[in-house]
Amino acid sequence: MTNLSAADFRLIAGVIASLKDRRTSLSGWDEAAARTGMSRDALRETFVRWAGTDVQRFMPFVDKAYIAEVLRTRRLSDTRRTPETTESERQSGPAVRIEAMSSDECRDGGRNLSIRYAFSESPFGEVLTASTRKGLCYMAFSDDRQKTLGELRTLFPAAACLHGEDPFQRDALAAFSDGPHDGQPVKLHLAGTPFRLKVWHALLHIPPGALTTYGELARKIGCPGASRAVGTAVGANPVSYLVPCHRVVRSSGETGEYHWGADRKTAMIGWEAVRRAERPNDPVPCPGIREP
Repeated sequence: MTNLSAADFRLIAGVIASLKDRRTSLSGWDEAAARTGMSRDALRETFVRWAGTDVQRFMPFVDKAYIAEVLRTRRLSDTRRTPETTESERQSGPAVRIEAMSSDECRDGGRNLSIRYAFSESPFGEVLTASTRKGLCYMAFSDDRQKTLGELRTLFPAAACLHGEDPFQRDALAAFSDGPHDGQPVKLHLAGTPFRLKVWHALLHIPPGALTTYGELARKIGCPGASRAVGTAVGANPVSYLVPCHRVVRSSGETGEYHWGADRKTAMIGWEAVRRAERPNDPVPCPGIREP
């Protein structure tokens, strides 16, 4: 896992957003460094530690035209998909399994649930993980601990929420690692309507570095006219990153909004794309490199 603080990530996400608005990876770099109070070289070093590459190579991965090309490539790949290629994509990240909460478990605001929660560092800032005795029920990036805890308690207002860690949370955090995974699935225990659970299951089939649109996701679940409802279900996803709602973008190539911040979503898309580009035989294009 990238060893950077939440403050470092906020700085990086802001720089990425600023440079993306300028439509070039270099214009404004000195200005961005000045705003952070860091030297140009110190900011570059921090960026490389987080991204795994320098800013010149990173920024094309969040360019609107590149994202549109990723969407086009995925559509073409979908027409040639086989069970073997689908299974290969699933193996590009940790396996995730969703168990739906029963009506008894989530009845009356979750009064029959006991939930443990903890805050931890991640490559995308501080993250809150929360779990029941069956699996992770909530995972949210946090820029404000009280607000994030408030959202958890809104989902389960009657549940007993206690501070503490458990293996479900540790498995979830291991998903941020660049290293190999042990093959054990990360277990999720989620409350949701049948339609929302269907959408969340579909999101699990989008591998890191790949992207889709709300319309394509609606078609995947057999509801081609339900793009708006799919968008609502994506926005209601209670488990950030592991259920990868950040991989759903607009058909125009714009990254779009995100419950945990549009700048964070853009940074996540680029971070994953850089790592996927390093894997051979992957049906995702690599953008041209902009020279310094």
